[in-house]
Amino acid sequence: MKTALAHLGLAGIALASSLGAQAPELTPVSGAHVPTAEWASEVRSIRSDALDEELRLFVARPPSFERSSARRYPVLYLLDGQYYFPELQSVVAPLVASGQIPELVLIGIESRDRRVDFTPPGIYLDDVGDAARADRYLDFLEHELAPAAEATLRAGWPRVLLGHSHGGMLALHAVAARPAAFPWVVAVDGPTHHEQGYLGSELLRALAATERPAVRVASQEVVFGWSDERWAELTRAARPDDRLTRERVRDETHESMLFPAAYRGLQLLFADSSARRARELGPLEIDALYRGLATDYGAEVVPPEPLLRQVVEDFLLEGRGAQAGAWLARYVAAYGAPTDLVELEARVKDVTALGDPGETVAGLLAEPRATPEAMRAHLGTWTGSTWRGSGRREPLRVRFWVEDGRVRGEVAHEQGPVMEVEYLHVRTDGGLEFGFKNGMRPRGLITYMEASAGGDLEGAIEFRGMRFVPPPGESFPTPRFELARAPEK
Repeated sequence: MKTALAHLGLAGIALASSLGAQAPELTPVSGAHVPTAEWASEVRSIRSDALDEELRLFVARPPSFERSSARRYPVLYLLDGQYYFPELQSVVAPLVASGQIPELVLIGIESRDRRVDFTPPGIYLDDVGDAARADRYLDFLEHELAPAAEATLRAGWPRVLLGHSHGGMLALHAVAARPAAFPWVVAVDGPTHHEQGYLGSELLRALAATERPAVRVASQEVVFGWSDERWAELTRAARPDDRLTRERVRDETHESMLFPAAYRGLQLLFADSSARRARELGPLEIDALYRGLATDYGAEVVPPEPLLRQVVEDFLLEGRGAQAGAWLARYVAAYGAPTDLVELEARVKDVTALGDPGETVAGLLAEPRATPEAMRAHLGTWTGSTWRGSGRREPLRVRFWVEDGRVRGEVAHEQGPVMEVEYLHVRTDGGLEFGFKNGMRPRGLITYMEASAGGDLEGAIEFRGMRFVPPPGESFPTPRFELARAPEK
């Protein structure tokens, strides 16, 4: 006769064994705390003359708020704050931490009678009747809450309005009726079908206006939202600088969709300032990227703290002291002084004294590429090695060929991928220079510089488009290469 444990097999034996053993104790650690994102939350209130009532505000300030005294932050106004504030704070925090959206001030607004407050005047609902007062609610947001947030919480631009369901309907009405005040909105399952598509017609009229700012609308949908035909009309009416996005939220209901919809909506709204765009860029390109966003954002865009610090370091490594100093000043103003500020300032001073490198990666890549005629003596396969100082020599293979009237090239080391030649230049003395962008930091142009023309290819491998300045206490011998023409097969 088999016992119950026998029926359990090996899993049951393992369970019985663990039950018989003495479990280790989980001991509380005194004085320790669970790491948090350091968002400070509080509840405030505001008296609205436009609505003739007092409302609670649920506020979350980003981690750097207390470290900066004058910095203004983008602001996210959340409708129905008494329901959704904790959920939205848990959405915003990881997006900010990963650099996908800027640090911002989150303000959740208590709603008292959301059906009345959020219904636009052009829409009639039986349970609202003639009491709809969405425009009075927008007066409250624009003329009372926004100035108070700017004065008290250092709220700035861009200004984002996010609403779910009926709140999504108000958000769409806001961007259509007052694009100068509410140019960026996230509408989460906002009903657009009322009154034969009144909201769509209103938004079409707004998009057709000549005197308006660029608008951004992120529509996240499960039950409600836009028809394909109406959305096509809206996207055709949009200007090139508008950003209209629409997505279906999968595997969610109207009630459960807020977290993924808000996460994705904010991600899309701020996609052009996400640190993910900077992963393959050099510091000069990152500088241009963020400065170019100021017009659309209505204010200077502060890069995420890790990226800002990285740009300071990269400018120093590239020998661009003036730019490193400017970004270090931005760092201190936005996030407070880093612990190694004195050392960084000394490095900025030393690198600045060396002068500007005088060339950029973009400038080198813009130079005319060597022609097939100029490269005639170099076409074919070359093999040899690279080395640094007295270190080991590593095999190297380089090949040049003509394809569709253009010289192409590739560089193959013993390890790593084959790199396509991006820079190809024959000097006036006949010497060859070829290279490709560094796939790591510092993001210079790895350039093979032939010492003298004729015979085998020999010379140094240099970082071009910059002046490489190693960190203090470190030095790197210049790598060298030598190549001989390989026999043709």
